[in-house]
Amino acid sequence: MPPVYCGFFDTRPKASRDFVFGRDDVINELERLLNNGFWPVILGPRRVGKTTVMRVVINELGGIYIDASTAMGLRGLGLRLVDEVRRLNIRVRLNLAVLQLDIERKPAATIERLIKELGDVIIGIDEVQNIISPRLPALLSVAYNESSVRFIFSGSLVGTTRLIMRSPESLGRPLIRFELKPFIREQSMEFLRLGSRNCGIGISDARLRMP
Repeated sequence: MPPVYCGFFDTRPKASRDFVFGRDDVINELERLLNNGFWPVILGPRRVGKTTVMRVVINELGGIYIDASTAMGLRGLGLRLVDEVRRLNIRVRLNLAVLQLDIERKPAATIERLIKELGDVIIGIDEVQNIISPRLPALLSVAYNESSVRFIFSGSLVGTTRLIMRSPESLGRPLIRFELKPFIREQSMEFLRLGSRNCGIGISDARLRMP
C-alpha cells in the first residue's frame, strides 16, 4: 500500500499537532510532566501514535529526537546522539569527531560526557526497548544526578517496562508511565469524518457506519 500524504491521513510520523487528531490532551500532559521535572515513558501497541506524539512534544519544547528502532545498544544510541547534536548545531565544548571514535570504545562513558555538556535539553528516545544494555539504567542515573538533561521515552509495553521501569527508584527521579491507547469507535469515526473532509474525499456518514 503506497503512503498517504494528506492531513490527518498522512501515514508518516508528524511533528506538528496541526496534523494530529485527538491527541492534544496527551501532548499537553506530556509537556507538563517534562516541564515539572518528570521523565515520561510512553507505552502502547505498535502504530498507536507513540512516535508522532513524541515528535510533536520534542518539536514544541525544542529537543533532540532519536529513533532507536535499529540502534541495538549504547553504541548505536551514542552515534545517533552525536549526529543529532551536529545536525541541530547544538554548541558543546567537545570535539564531536573525537566523540564518535570514543563511542566505539567506551559508549557509556562517552555518552555521559556528552550529556553533561548539553545543558537543559530534552532528549526523546523512541523505541527505547532496542537499547539492550545493562548499563542503560546507570547511565540515566548519571544523567539525572549530574546533568540538566530531561528524557522522554517510548516503546513497547513489555520491552520498555523490563528495561527501564523495573527499578525506577535507582534513577533518583520518578519515571512516569504513560500508556497511549487506541481510539475508541466514536473517535475513529470522527477521525475518518474530519480527515476525509480535509482531504476532499467524499465519504458519507452511512458509509462510515458500515461494518
